[in-house]
Amino acid sequence: GLPDWCLTLHLDSAALRNTAPLQPIATAVADMEGVDAAARQLFMTVVNEMFTNSLEHGVLNLNSRLKDSAEGFTAYYEQRERALANLDDGYVRIELDRFRDAAGSYLVVRMNDSGHGFNHERMMAQMNDPALSKDALSGRGIPLLLRTCDSLTYRGRGNRVEARLRLSH
Repeated sequence: GLPDWCLTLHLDSAALRNTAPLQPIATAVADMEGVDAAARQLFMTVVNEMFTNSLEHGVLNLNSRLKDSAEGFTAYYEQRERALANLDDGYVRIELDRFRDAAGSYLVVRMNDSGHGFNHERMMAQMNDPALSKDALSGRGIPLLLRTCDSLTYRGRGNRVEARLRLSH
């Protein structure tokens, strides 16, 4: 069916440099009736994680391996600041749709970015391989998203992702 509520936020390079680019979403979700504080917080954690992935690994093309050491962590954030300051044509587009069904309501978050994407098929296969170190995947926070969301789907070349999260039961 059709969503009973939707919001689209297109963040261009100037908006991505803002200190709180996701504030409009936080405000909208805070005003949503029938959603308790815990569900709102969980949802914003998911949106933040997805956004960070889109911005840092998609638009800015940063390598999260840098963050493996303390010095690297600092270098990563310096690189992030530089890349963001020099960004002239990147974007992240976020679409939120809320649906109601017999079990309550759920939100679908779609995010796409101007990045080159990544090999999401390979990464999802690794997620399901117990022999592989989960540390290798730390850069995208994917394990957190998989634990939190009802579904998480990457599309196209990996620069489009859709997550579904139940808000109320």
